[in-house]
Amino acid sequence: MRITRLVPQTLASSPPISISYYAHAEGGEGVDERERDREEKLALMHEKMRHELPRLFLKNHDYSMYSPDVEFINGLINMKTRGRMLYQLSVSLWKLLCMLCFAEVRLEVLKLSKHSEDSTL
Repeated sequence: MRITRLVPQTLASSPPISISYYAHAEGGEGVDERERDREEKLALMHEKMRHELPRLFLKNHDYSMYSPDVEFINGLINMKTRGRMLYQLSVSLWKLLCMLCFAEVRLEVLKLSKHSEDSTL
């Protein structure tokens, strides 16, 4: 069962960068409870990302909000990484490269939407 997927758009013409979070579904009982729990996690993740993403280059990012098996899909260089440590390393390298190339670096989130039907952000 997919819990959350984040697709920030870097440039209008560039491919998206995706972050996916997965959890395993079990048995048939407690489906409503799992659905409610999934909705709560999605709403919480949406709120955290709304506050965290604009400050990505200004302060240390809170990586504890991601599951240990987060999947990062970088559409710019066609690269996939799986796991929180590899995701943290990838983001840190991108931050370093941006800070070395540009005098003032900031991230502007154009749109962050929540889709309950497929549990994506």
